[in-house]
Amino acid sequence: MKRLIPSREALDILAKSAPRTWCKRLLTQLIFEGHVTAYCTDGDLRGFIPVTCLLQNSDLAWADGEAFWAAVKEEWSVVAPTEKDLVQTPNGTLAPITGYRWYESDDFLPNQIGYGYFHHADEIDWEEGRIEIQSIFPNEADRDYFLSDDLMYGEEKRRGEVQFSWLEFKVSLSGLSFESSAIELISGLESPSPEKRAQRVGRPKKWDWEGALISVIGLANEVDGIGQERGEQAKIEAEMAKWFLDTTGEQPQTSQLRKYANRIMAYLAEK
Repeated sequence: MKRLIPSREALDILAKSAPRTWCKRLLTQLIFEGHVTAYCTDGDLRGFIPVTCLLQNSDLAWADGEAFWAAVKEEWSVVAPTEKDLVQTPNGTLAPITGYRWYESDDFLPNQIGYGYFHHADEIDWEEGRIEIQSIFPNEADRDYFLSDDLMYGEEKRRGEVQFSWLEFKVSLSGLSFESSAIELISGLESPSPEKRAQRVGRPKKWDWEGALISVIGLANEVDGIGQERGEQAKIEAEMAKWFLDTTGEQPQTSQLRKYANRIMAYLAEK
């Protein structure tokens, strides 16, 4: 795995060129577009099911007391809860089911997380690297926001679509991290001196170079990435030109593309 840095360190790097609040929005957008990959070193996904769903299940209607919870455990993987295990919510009483836990150690690597956790978050603490979701019904969430092998959707494969549709999850993630190479690439391309920034005041930019840079980040995150071999700079120029053509119908002069591509290659060579 590539070297990861905490979200606070990533913001420290990006904040040298832009306000910290803007950098948080930028990272969120890049995660959504798939240009930046987010990881968490620690995660706790706790699943719950409404007790009313268990009581209304016709296969369990005959049982009560210990017999009821024994049948529930066999069919739903719900451990017979004590009073303190039950969770009271505005939607009713919830009983815990099998959950998932991971943490950073020699045996467990940081988990890649999809944009869905940012989209549904009740709290994102970028400085501490925490994401909290009090309640999420994954069957109602946009599946495209999550990774295909996301742990929550693993429950759907195990339980079936009908049982899964009743589940609710509480999520607590920490150790939010990013690949250092992606963050350094974002910060390294556009870091003008105070004199150059002053020259730009009141002068609109014709070309969206930041947008083109995002497409290059996507190229860098591919399996082959961006190396130092001959022809790599031309690959960057072609990627940026394609992005401009796709988004505006035109492209900057070749010399301008080469200038930015050369800066990217120089930065990568230095690092």
